[in-house]
Amino acid sequence: MKTLKIQIQGIIQGVGFRPFVSNLAHSLNLCGYVKNNSLGVEVLVQGERCEEFLRTLPQKAPKVAQIQKIDYSKIDSQPYEGFEILQSEEANHYLIPPILELGICENCRKELFAKDNPRYFYPLINCTNCGPRYSVIKALPYDRERTSMAEFEMCEKCKEQYTNPRSRFFHAQPISCPACSPKIYWRGEVVADCVEIFKDMALSLREGEILLIEGIGGFHLVCDASNEKTIQKLRELKNRPSKPFALMCKNLEQVREIAFLTPKEEEILLSPKAPIVLLKAKQYLKGIAPNLQTYGVMLPYTPIYELLFSFLHSPLVVTSANPKGEPIIYKREDLSKLAYITTLSLSHQREIDNPIEDSIVQVLSTQEEIVLRNARGYAPTSFRLPYKLQNPLLSLGGNQKANFSIAFEDMVILSPYIGDLDNLESISRFRASIKKFQELYGIKKFEQIACDLHPNYESSKIAKDLAEEMGAELVQLQHHFAHTLSVCFEYGISEKILSFCFDGTGYGEDGAIWGGEVLEANKEGFERVAHFRYFKLLGGEVATKDIARNFLSIAFDYLPLEEVQKLECNKTSQEIATLYQMHQKSLNSPLTSSVGRLFDMVAFMCGLEVQSYEGESGVWLQNLYAEGYDRYGFAITKNEIELDFLSILKDYKKQSKQEIASKFINTLVEVICTLGMQSKHKIILCGGVFCNNILSAKVLEKLRKNGKTCYIGNKIPPNDNSLSLGQMYYLLKE
Repeated sequence: MKTLKIQIQGIIQGVGFRPFVSNLAHSLNLCGYVKNNSLGVEVLVQGERCEEFLRTLPQKAPKVAQIQKIDYSKIDSQPYEGFEILQSEEANHYLIPPILELGICENCRKELFAKDNPRYFYPLINCTNCGPRYSVIKALPYDRERTSMAEFEMCEKCKEQYTNPRSRFFHAQPISCPACSPKIYWRGEVVADCVEIFKDMALSLREGEILLIEGIGGFHLVCDASNEKTIQKLRELKNRPSKPFALMCKNLEQVREIAFLTPKEEEILLSPKAPIVLLKAKQYLKGIAPNLQTYGVMLPYTPIYELLFSFLHSPLVVTSANPKGEPIIYKREDLSKLAYITTLSLSHQREIDNPIEDSIVQVLSTQEEIVLRNARGYAPTSFRLPYKLQNPLLSLGGNQKANFSIAFEDMVILSPYIGDLDNLESISRFRASIKKFQELYGIKKFEQIACDLHPNYESSKIAKDLAEEMGAELVQLQHHFAHTLSVCFEYGISEKILSFCFDGTGYGEDGAIWGGEVLEANKEGFERVAHFRYFKLLGGEVATKDIARNFLSIAFDYLPLEEVQKLECNKTSQEIATLYQMHQKSLNSPLTSSVGRLFDMVAFMCGLEVQSYEGESGVWLQNLYAEGYDRYGFAITKNEIELDFLSILKDYKKQSKQEIASKFINTLVEVICTLGMQSKHKIILCGGVFCNNILSAKVLEKLRKNGKTCYIGNKIPPNDNSLSLGQMYYLLKE
């Protein structure tokens, strides 16, 4: 009897893969077994149709499974009777990729509203095809006893479904029902009647209340998106004057009422990953995205939100529950931190062990999906290497949009987005997450630890501490080189490329603040072949918010003081004179080549007075962009790119904001395409500026139309959320 032993690697645990394998084997009259092991899933099949099994396996695997590798061999074996699903193999550590959170599936959605079903109106319903995974894992392999559901004993009905390979609840680790449920709390009291509780929640929202609701990876602050007064109250309490709020819509029909929707965007909204998708606004909702024409929209991805929407007809504001600047709250005992906003909360006893934010994606006009925040449903993101490492490696990224990467054996894992390392809470969460990954994968120490070149980044300080503690080699990598390498890693590029890395801040090798860089690079190193002309950042970091300073700095470079004094710039004559002295004497005015700061300058000219959140200038100009305008001039001499700032300044107050914004973006497109077409290399776009979907799409379209190969990160964000992966690629050696 023919026998094949098969080893499958990929994201294949916790997605119904073993029952799928069992059912496929039964349909082909094959005997043998399937089990989880330290590499993924091991299968032994015995019978006449083994080759057919091999062909069919990747074609019919569960949609949420991601098969990365299949190895098999013919073996001599004892005869088997029937086909079994065996217990997971024990090991000291596991090479299993992380198991991702998935939005509620259609079967669970139907059962949720079926009055004759035992899980009718049950807020914690989930099956093998949906629900929490990464957020509840305490240890690997992913079995119930190693999750936060371990303390809850299954009732007989759940146990029967959990152990039945024909059931869609087979080995759904967080399985529960009203008979064996973790306690659910509303207003601090245990919930007895879910129907009445959700009616009460919906009524509270309609009356203008703000609620705290426990999601898969943490708590959300939730309010009625049609209630302008409540939204303004939330903005004031969160100290969030203008940053857009995410919306949750009841269904696609409601999405279409408020935003334009392409087939690709619809596909992503409906996918099991269920991210926030940035969409062009159709209907104006006051207070949601002030002065912008874009909404971040998601659909209900948990049964809790499905139940809530059964009593609501308006979209909801759904935003992370956290004090300003801190990471998302995920423990019930920490809700008191937000008592100044609301005390109305829905929570439950299914603990979140690994907090995770909602992912954000956008679709370019080129139909490419660009991940902007790599989190729930997308992260932890895993990659298989074609070789094995001798020792584990760690990279810690930057200070903004922080995450980290680990590599061991033949695997690289990129952690979810954690946040900005600007306060003790975020730094503590960052350190705890690194430790958790070490525990999950049995890593005691790292051979090398990479971080950013900036000496004052908290991630750099943590890297130095860990390197000393573990006796590891510390490797510091220039910021924009790391951005470049992240795209190279995603697409498997090893040859020399031309990278356009435009962002806000990156510590340069010459001590200046880089951010408008053109690099020739490969994994071995880079050459800075061009950069935007340096200008002075008046007051240093303060100029990233008080963006009139960037406007004045450029004006001081090109105009006499008396002419600058005549410009309208929300500064008094005395303030302008003081800033001029700073400029002339280079007092607390570091040099920068940052394109992000140039966006600030132009956004100020176009009506944005203060930048209240990172990247606001970029979305401001994107919002104003229109077709049909020309561009400004520029010159490239001695590897320095200089825009025609005299013409830009001349347009201030004389031309429309739309024209200035459009001409500026068109100028950047032309700069990139001019240099790109002169190069013999493939092109990479990276850095936070390329989160601007108009700039990115226009560059990609123009370069590709002219025969150039051009890449932008798809799975990996263009912004600082990509840095740790680029650093890791530099460390990797076959």
